[in-house]
Amino acid sequence: MIKDLGVDLNKSIKALEEKIKEQGDATDVIKGLDTQLLKLKELGEKFPTLATQVEEIVVKMNRPDFNGAAASKSLADDLEAGLKKGFEGKHLDNKSASVSIKWDKGQLGISKAASTITGANFTDGTGPVSFNPQYDNQVVTSPTRKIHMRGIITQSPMNSGEIRYPQWTGHGDGDFGIQVNQGDRKQQIEEKYEMVDLTARTIAAFYRVAKQEVADTPWLVQSLLTEGTERYLRAEDAKVLYGVGGSNDIKGINEYAALFTGDMPNHYEAVLNPIFELLDADEDPNAVILRPSTYAQFLKYKSTTGEYNFPLLFVPNQLQPMSIAGVPIQMSTAVRVNEGFVGDFSASNVQIRVREGLSIGFSYEDANNYTENLVTILLEARIALQLKRAAAFRKIDFTQVTPTI
Repeated sequence: MIKDLGVDLNKSIKALEEKIKEQGDATDVIKGLDTQLLKLKELGEKFPTLATQVEEIVVKMNRPDFNGAAASKSLADDLEAGLKKGFEGKHLDNKSASVSIKWDKGQLGISKAASTITGANFTDGTGPVSFNPQYDNQVVTSPTRKIHMRGIITQSPMNSGEIRYPQWTGHGDGDFGIQVNQGDRKQQIEEKYEMVDLTARTIAAFYRVAKQEVADTPWLVQSLLTEGTERYLRAEDAKVLYGVGGSNDIKGINEYAALFTGDMPNHYEAVLNPIFELLDADEDPNAVILRPSTYAQFLKYKSTTGEYNFPLLFVPNQLQPMSIAGVPIQMSTAVRVNEGFVGDFSASNVQIRVREGLSIGFSYEDANNYTENLVTILLEARIALQLKRAAAFRKIDFTQVTPTI
């Protein structure tokens, strides 16, 4: 069988030489050579080098611009000599028999290509193609906020869509007094409360993505979910701090906190004074929230002669937040520029009530998704802000700080 195949290959090569000399149509001859190549491959692993060499000739001779008879004859003669030498005296009657063929000029067909093969001409000039690219699937998304409001305010479950709770608003008439004489009427006192109806609000958004991209791009879904989650948390922060309330919004801390109107000769006292205003009212402020740019003002504090002289308000290694009068300062870009909040952020006073935690859903049944082969990715949560003592907060407007002369 091997000897017959060698004879057939030799005949095909000779026929191809004649076609090239005549500059005739060699299509049928090349097809025959292709068939013989397939037979050669079917023989298994005994002749992988020979199979590759014959395949190179077939590829080369299929090129429409390959019409050099001298090069073709040289290739044919070399291959024929290699075949004859390799099969000489070999019958391969058993599976252990083998043939070793070395074709010294086997790369001649490739080395004599008309031009260097590049991405630009690989597809006949239709454009560069990187058909075996290296992929880096690590996506760097937008910067993440270092501290979200849910990192400062306690979260607790909400067992229904609405909650009604009492909010103490102040003392009523009367006060304690001395009973002068036995039998005298004692003082009557009262307290005032307001019942607050709290309704959970849905914060949501969605992506719509081609189904093929979801299947074919391994990093896409994870990137969308990472970015979408961060964007949700930022939206939640905005509502917890600045939601305007009413029938269609969350009422945020900004709507409750009274604006501090006292002395603000510098950034340090702009925070220190509202802390003590709350302490003077027997409130228990336990956090200050500022933007990083405002926080930096404390580190820039200088003496009248220009030396940095910031108060010793923080631990030396900066691993703990700076504190003023024992109240730690938290940095968060959730706070607007030149604003800040001081107050009682304890769980007994303020909570983020969670009716539905952040959920992520995938659906093909949205709008025209089914007919357009799209996937909708929905991210949503349902929350409310419960605040019981509005008097325990102060808002700071740092634009009112007295300019340094």
